[in-house]
Amino acid sequence: MARHKRRRRSRSRSRTRSPRRAADEALRVAAGLDDGAAVASALAAGARVRARDGAGWTAVHHAAAAGADAALGLLLAAGGSARSAARDAAADGPAHLAARAGHMTTLAVLLAWRRPADPDAANARGETPASLAEAAFARADEADRVADRVALEDDWEARLRAAASDDGEQEYEWGARWWGEAAEGESEDAYAARVYTTLEARAARARAGAAGATAAQWRAAGAGARRGAPPPQAPPPQPTPDWREAAAQARPTALRAVHEAAWAAFARAAAAAPPGSLPPSSVPIPSSPLLLLAGEPDPRRAARAALLTWHPDKFGQAFGSVLAPSGKDALLARVGAVARALTEVATRRG
Repeated sequence: MARHKRRRRSRSRSRTRSPRRAADEALRVAAGLDDGAAVASALAAGARVRARDGAGWTAVHHAAAAGADAALGLLLAAGGSARSAARDAAADGPAHLAARAGHMTTLAVLLAWRRPADPDAANARGETPASLAEAAFARADEADRVADRVALEDDWEARLRAAASDDGEQEYEWGARWWGEAAEGESEDAYAARVYTTLEARAARARAGAAGATAAQWRAAGAGARRGAPPPQAPPPQPTPDWREAAAQARPTALRAVHEAAWAAFARAAAAAPPGSLPPSSVPIPSSPLLLLAGEPDPRRAARAALLTWHPDKFGQAFGSVLAPSGKDALLARVGAVARALTEVATRRG
C-alpha cells in the first residue's frame, strides 16, 4: 500500500513538471522572437527564466543571439543571468552570442546590467565578447569603406516611389523619402541620429493628434456632462533621450534608426557591388520586423511599403545578383520571416 501511494505521488509530480517544461520552452521561443507579450505570459505561467534547453541555452541566450532587446530586458528583470555560459561545446555566454551576431545594442544591455557580463570571459574556443565585438566592428568598418567609395543609386527613390503608389492613391511616405537620404560625407552615426529625431517627432505628432481626437469624441458623446469630469488630456511631452542612450534602452524608434543607417550603408554598397561579391552576412536584418514600423502613424500602410523591399521576390530582384552563394539560402529564409511578419500587419483588419 505504501509503495502504491508513493507511485501515485510520483505520477502527480510528473504531471506537474510537464506544464512547467512547456512554459520554459514557450519562454525560450518567445525570447528568440522578441515577443514581449508572450515572454510575460510564459513567466506568469510559471516559466523558469534560467531553465535550459538541450544545448544548455537559457531564454537569455536565445534573446541575445536574436538581438531581441525588448525580450532581453524583461528576462533580466525577471532574474535572468547575463553571465551564464551555455552547456554546449562552445560554452558561449549571452554576450558572446550577441557580439558574434553584431547585435551591439544587445551587448550594451548585457554589459550594463546590474550583474553584467564579463567582456573578457573566454568561451571554449578562447573567444571573448570583446574580441567578437571587435571582429563585428571590423566587418562593419569594411562595409563603410565600400559604401564611402560609391554614390547612392540615383533612381532608387524614383523606383520605390513608383512601386509604392497604390492604384493611383497618394503615395505613402516611407523610408528615406520623408527623412532624407544620407548626405555625402554624413557618417552612419549622424544619419542614425537624424532618422531617430525625425521618427520621434513624427510619433509625437501622431500621439498628440490621437489624444485630440479622443477628447473630441469624448465631448461629442456628452461624457463630460454626464460624469462632471474634464475630457482626457494628452500626456505631457517627455524629454527625448540621445539616440545612443535610447538605443541602449531598446527604444523602438532608436533601434529602427540604427537599422536604417545600416541599411543605407548596405544599399550604397549593393548599388556598386560586382555580381556575387557581397556576403549575405552584410545584409542588415532587423532584430524584430516590427521595428521597421516604429514611429509610423499608419502601421498597415508602412508594412505594405516595407514589403517592397522585404518580400522575397522583390528582395531577390534587387539584391540577389550581388550576394555571394554561401549562406544565401539561410539569408533568404530570414528575409521570408520578415516578410511574413510584415504581411500579417499589412493585411490586419481594423
